[in-house]
Amino acid sequence: MGAYIIRRILIALGMLIGASLLGFGVMKLTPGTYFDLLKMNPRISQEHVDQQIARYGLNQPVYVQYLRWLDNLLPFGFKPTESGSYLWVEESPAAGRPAQAPPEDEEEESPPAASEPAEAATQPTQPATLETQPATQTAQATPPAAGAATLAASAPPAGQPAMAKHKFNWPRFKWPNLGESFEHQEPVWDVITRPMLNTLLLNLVAIALTWLVALPLGIYAALNQHKLGDLVLSAISFVGMSLPGFFMALILLWLFAGMSNFLPPGGLRSATYDQMTGWHKLLDVAWHLIIPAIVLTIGGLAGLQRITRGNMLEVLRQQYVTTARAKGLPENRVIYRHALRNAINPLITIFGYELAALFSGAALLEIVLDYPGMGQLMFTAIVSKDEPLVMAGFMLGAILLLLGNLVADLLLAVADPRISYS
Repeated sequence: MGAYIIRRILIALGMLIGASLLGFGVMKLTPGTYFDLLKMNPRISQEHVDQQIARYGLNQPVYVQYLRWLDNLLPFGFKPTESGSYLWVEESPAAGRPAQAPPEDEEEESPPAASEPAEAATQPTQPATLETQPATQTAQATPPAAGAATLAASAPPAGQPAMAKHKFNWPRFKWPNLGESFEHQEPVWDVITRPMLNTLLLNLVAIALTWLVALPLGIYAALNQHKLGDLVLSAISFVGMSLPGFFMALILLWLFAGMSNFLPPGGLRSATYDQMTGWHKLLDVAWHLIIPAIVLTIGGLAGLQRITRGNMLEVLRQQYVTTARAKGLPENRVIYRHALRNAINPLITIFGYELAALFSGAALLEIVLDYPGMGQLMFTAIVSKDEPLVMAGFMLGAILLLLGNLVADLLLAVADPRISYS
């Protein structure tokens, strides 16, 4: 199992790189950029726009922009040296101290001797050549950011040991950096943290309610096939699958927020949220979650209940279920121990895809209800061409998709002993 997980993770890394190439390429193929919108603003100067374009590296080729973004995202990379290369130049101990700027006390020049003429003191000093200047003075005059040409000029004459040695600048681990948002002028991670948590809260509540309600209703509909309860649940499922989520949200807003003023019309917190205490804050958030959670639950409940009913009907007709009933086993044990365990495999696969939609499954609903989540943030980022923010949301969705598939495969191996990854 451990080798299988490691292999899946390595495959997922390659797929993430491919997904990032696809997403970055699509963003570059769309016409216009964020700074094209700034150019149309008469209050912003062209010099400021050019500075921002150079700051984010948008004046470089597309492949350079992608490699720069990928280098910031990866948890390891090369730390740039003072000379701008991947080789760290370090002077050998025999040659004295490394080339660096001299201390302040050495920078001061000694006054001219009293016996010298005044004209010689005021005449500008000519630079010493490499043949007449000592090696120590050359090393002191070398600035700390000198390149390879300066280091070669200060090398000792032929026949003497080398003054400097080179060693490779190995990659170093670092924190992944998602970049800086064009519009918000803040790190992308700081921009998406709060909306990401809000969307995660809403989707986790909706998923929990959906599964807690859909599984019992599906089992009940399968055990009471073609009866009144099954027909009512089938009608509710058809209505839930046919109505779009945003339309159902508008209906609930009209009923409970417009006509009765019983529920808040949108958002996640009240205007007086900061003045509330701990329990009142929790109740206020739960009060605002009622309408979006109901809409997502009904939408997911309709399909999941029908799938559970169909799988249970198929399993209940199997020969081993008839044999278990003939042996006199209790009906609850036959249903929940033998039938449900074999009917749950397709549901586990659906659960993996629901994990993948944690940050993207309620985008349109968040816009309609003015919910401060990832859907509304990503919609604004796409409209404004905020490339770092859009790529962050795209990569989060890709990671959750791969993670959801992996979790579904592992849960299938736990639920069904016939499946093994060893």
